[in-house]
Formats: sequence, C-alpha cells, structure tokens
Amino acid sequence: QQLLDFHDGIGGWKLAKTHDEIHHTGKQLYEQKKCEYVDIPIVKSKTLQVENEWDQEELVNIVQEHNPIMVRAVFPGGGKSTIGRCMETLKGKRVLFVVPTNCLLQECDGEAVTVSKFFAISVGDEKMEKYDHSPFDVIVFDEIFCNDTYVLSRIQKFTEDHKDSKIIIGAGDTDQLPSITPITNTQNYKTYLDQCIDNIFGYNIWLFECKRLKNKADRDKLKCIKEDIFVNKLPFVDIILKYFRFTDKVELCENNIAYSNETCKKVSNAIRQMKGIDEEYVIGDKLICRKYMRTKHTTFHVNIKYEITGFDGNIVTLQNVKTKEEQTTMIWHLRSNFIYAYAYTCHSKQGCSIDDDVVIYDWNKNYCEREWYFTCITRARDLNQVMFYKYGDDIQV
Repeated sequence: QQLLDFHDGIGGWKLAKTHDEIHHTGKQLYEQKKCEYVDIPIVKSKTLQVENEWDQEELVNIVQEHNPIMVRAVFPGGGKSTIGRCMETLKGKRVLFVVPTNCLLQECDGEAVTVSKFFAISVGDEKMEKYDHSPFDVIVFDEIFCNDTYVLSRIQKFTEDHKDSKIIIGAGDTDQLPSITPITNTQNYKTYLDQCIDNIFGYNIWLFECKRLKNKADRDKLKCIKEDIFVNKLPFVDIILKYFRFTDKVELCENNIAYSNETCKKVSNAIRQMKGIDEEYVIGDKLICRKYMRTKHTTFHVNIKYEITGFDGNIVTLQNVKTKEEQTTMIWHLRSNFIYAYAYTCHSKQGCSIDDDVVIYDWNKNYCEREWYFTCITRARDLNQVMFYKYGDDIQV
C-alpha cells in the first residue's frame, strides 16, 4: 500500500518506501475508450414453399435445384434424414451422412461417418486421417444443431468450397438437445444458432408433420405436448400425468433413456439380473463402450455397440453390431469401460427411433431442460409405449 499510489489514475508506483518520486506508465494508454460497435450483417436464407411434404419426389426435386439447403422440422422424426436417403433411391446419387454421435452412426440407414472423422478432428490420442469424400454426390450434415461453433465453421468452409460440385444438405431443429459445448453466453441460443445456419445454407425448407409416429392421433397429441412444454411451460410432472404413465419398477425392456451414464449403468445391471443370467458375460451379450480406449492393436470409441462373439481365456472378441468388424480386448477392460446395452443417455440417442417400449429415468433432476424432455419423448414411434420411472410415493397418479 505504501509503494503503490493510484491518486492520479492507473499505474502509479514508488520504487521504494523512502522515495518521494511517483512513477507513472502513461495513463493515457489506459484510458477507457468508448466502445465502438461494428455492424455485423445478418444473413437470411430463402425459405422455399413445399406443397406436399409427404411427396418425396417433390422434396428431392427442391433439394436438387436449390443448393446448399437446410431442412428444418417442427417435430423430431419429420423426415429430414429421409430426404437424403431419397436422393439415393429416387435420383441415383451416392449419399454420405455426417452425424455427430457414434450411436447415430450405427443407427443410420446408409453410408455414414462421424463429423469428427469427416473433418479429421482428433479424439483422445488418436490421429485422424483426412477423409476421402470424393466418391459421394450428396453430403448430409444430420442433426447439425448438435455441433459446436468450431464444427459449424468447418461445415461452412466445406460448403463454400464444394457447393458447385456436391449437393449439400443440413438437417436439424433447435428444439432438441444443443451441443454439449456451449454455443453462446451472450445471445439467445436458438436465435444465434439459426443465424449461424443461415450463414451456411442459402435455402431452407420446413417440414411440419412428425412422420416417425404411426398415426394421426399421436401426431395431434405430440402437437399438444410440445405446446405444453415450450409455450405453456407446464411442470413436467404435470405433463407426464396428462399424457403418459408411470412405472414403479424397472421394466424388462431394452430401450431405457436416462440423463446420466451412472443411471444407465444401474438400470442395465438391474435388467441383466432380471433376465436371470448368472454369468458375468456370455456370448450374445450386447455392450456399449462408455470410455474411449486405445490399445496397441485396436481402438474402442464411446457409444459404439458391440456383441460378444467369443472367449479365449481372458480375451474377449467383440463384434461391431453394424459393420460386423471384430476386435479383441481383455475381460477386465469390459468391466471398466463397457456397460450392458439396455440403457442410453438422451444425448447419444438423438436422431434415433425406437419401436418398442421406452422407459425414461432421471426426469426429476432439476438440471434437465425442456429440450431434454422433448427429445426423450420423441424417440418413440408410438407415444403409448413411453413410460416414466416413478420416484417416491409423493406423485399422485
């Protein structure tokens, strides 16, 4: 306090207590200047009208004639990804889906690659090689809103460089889960992200019906559910009581959704016991890799599902359920890095469809946002098959 002297602004000090001379750094260098705002142009993409969104021929014609294009949907399961597949079946194009997660990679019906591999973004200590996209006529960036701004900038650069030689499609909606990496902390998330997408795609179309659901009654019901979640902002327990049902036990089903990996592990272990399998692991068991693991001979990625196909002492053979590629690892790696494949986080299941019963856990956590609830519900093809685990007896059903 004796050495420093701030009576004349920032940066005054004495060399020693006994010195009377006060040194200044030139406070004019530190004077606060008036903040000058730069006008940032807001790009608006052109919205194209769709006469009949159930007509796949009409949709692919629009996409082919307006490039690059963003396909948005009011509801998950609106048929965004289907347009990409129709480019192959109706137009004879070779299509590549670029997806944000490994779970969606395995669920994807067609040729697909993760966004990390497509842009050679290294994961862990694995060095990624440049991906060869030259054989493909159409690139579909599926669930594009799951990507952070770095990936979006890579997509923008790719689009600028290849829009004359490839058809480039974006697909997604902002009412589902956002990127795990924060997008912005200064602006409205949805508004800002929409502007980012408009900077990439010159055209966009909207789809207004949920094709994932099997009947009109469910589609009408989903419209009411969405209004209660996002417009009326009802407490979620009230939404469950209004539209769904509770279960007070772990159900013997293979499609459970939770918020945390720990809940997924507990639910999966409970279902395993319910099946009456005494052995720790048996041939035919399906496992999900929950921790990235690289050994001398092989690599296991998070959220990839495998099936056990063989044992040789402590060596276990795992087969990728989609590619059928086989890899080996030690049994103790299964215990530390894998869980039984009976439960998934909602983040890993975004973009996927479920045909059977669905039980949703962790819904009572205060950190679950409305987008999380909505994404969980809309995985199902039949809303009557959606159940919520009942926590405690204080919920009056």
